[in-house]
Amino acid sequence: MVVSWSFWFLACLVVVHSARITNDLDEEDDFGIQEISHLEIEEQEHPSLYLNILVVKTPDAITDQKVAEMEGSPILKKLAAHMVHRKVTKDVVAEKVAEMLPSMLPENLAEMGIDAQADEVFRRAAFTVVRVIVVKSNLTRIMTLQGAGGQASMLDKVWSWGRALARLFGAQQRLDDSVNGVLNRKVAAQMCEKLGELLPQKLAEKGIDVNVTALLEADQAKYFYNFLKVLDAQTAANTANSGAADGSPGQKMKDLVGKMRESKTETGEMDIYDALEHADLDADALEQLQKSLR
Repeated sequence: MVVSWSFWFLACLVVVHSARITNDLDEEDDFGIQEISHLEIEEQEHPSLYLNILVVKTPDAITDQKVAEMEGSPILKKLAAHMVHRKVTKDVVAEKVAEMLPSMLPENLAEMGIDAQADEVFRRAAFTVVRVIVVKSNLTRIMTLQGAGGQASMLDKVWSWGRALARLFGAQQRLDDSVNGVLNRKVAAQMCEKLGELLPQKLAEKGIDVNVTALLEADQAKYFYNFLKVLDAQTAANTANSGAADGSPGQKMKDLVGKMRESKTETGEMDIYDALEHADLDADALEQLQKSLR
């Protein structure tokens, strides 16, 4: 009876003291973690958040590099720059971003005390979706990075006492899972706010202009399917406005070249870009275009 009373007294003391320490974090840190006021006993969770990324502008450096590798007249190179810019924006940059984030995000988050996994789950043209799974969060590490080193040290000691007591009664794993689940959910929620702001800034430093909407799993499905409807409608409109009436690639190319020849002989070079604006041609068409303009 004495052992039981001592256990519950010390266990309550550890929980209350831990809550008091974390309640002192009124100001948000990088991930807005404020407090952990109670423990929820449930199975371990690995909450997910989704980064919905739309590339709206390509880095000029990528376009310039691809155009420099091409051969042809100055007019053709200007034409190529226009087409490559559109192609890179729709495909290449979105692909590069999707390839970069799954390695970049976990590395950066690990330095902040957050163990996370990231992977691309969807891509269409300039739109890509990256899922981030929060596996484990180290509150002591997060607090230390935010200048709360003294509180972090005390919390670490209290947590060690609590785990030692739980281990005596075979409840250490349950305690670990419970605390980690609570913290992971708080971290994931605040990461949605922070990554939605910080990620566009970081990519802008590389010359990539993106719109980022970060959502928790509960909100992702509704947003995703609504966005796809908009994307499909835009694609359908672009398809309807491009090429000739019969829609065949050969006819589209023939009509486009005809417009461009008229532009060269009558209204000047700039109308070439107007003719291209509604053209749905891939980069492979440049060779045919070069032959046609000779």
